[in-house]
Amino acid sequence: MPSGIFLFYKQMAKTKTQKKELVADYVAKLDKVNTIYFVKPLGLGVNQTTLLKKALYGHNTDYHIVKNTLFKIALEQKGLPVPSSLDNGENAVVFCSDEVSEIAKLIKEHAKETEKLSILGGILNGELISGDQVEALASLPSKDQLLGQLLSVFNGPMRGLVTVLSGNMREFVQVLSAIQDKKSEA
Repeated sequence: MPSGIFLFYKQMAKTKTQKKELVADYVAKLDKVNTIYFVKPLGLGVNQTTLLKKALYGHNTDYHIVKNTLFKIALEQKGLPVPSSLDNGENAVVFCSDEVSEIAKLIKEHAKETEKLSILGGILNGELISGDQVEALASLPSKDQLLGQLLSVFNGPMRGLVTVLSGNMREFVQVLSAIQDKKSEA
């Protein structure tokens, strides 16, 4: 076959049983997560998709291109809101169980790098959120940074107490040293 000719094939239609199994798979994934991000891969290549999947893999997160109608059915079965972004075109879903802001950061970074990924929105704890809200989540500090800030707040008063107490001890030592200097002069 000449190198300039590409073969395209149409994926065969899914049977009713396959569709039911796919909806069941979506429902099973929805059971395990509390956050879902919707993205539109606008001409995202295989290599770029693989890079995104690798970045997400370390965070216990899945990225899947979904069948819109079947995913809507799964959302309805779980009692979750159905976003209007699932009405047309190819859509992908990122299933996220924890590290919500970290995953949003990864998606935002990948979208910025490739310029071929559009953040549509998501579902956070059962509520629809917009693409802007997902980007706002991406700007939040990570869990580790927040814990560090919290520990700093807890340690602040103790650090102040230690400074005050050590200041009194320093002054006491200086007074004793001054007394000793006076006695040695006399």
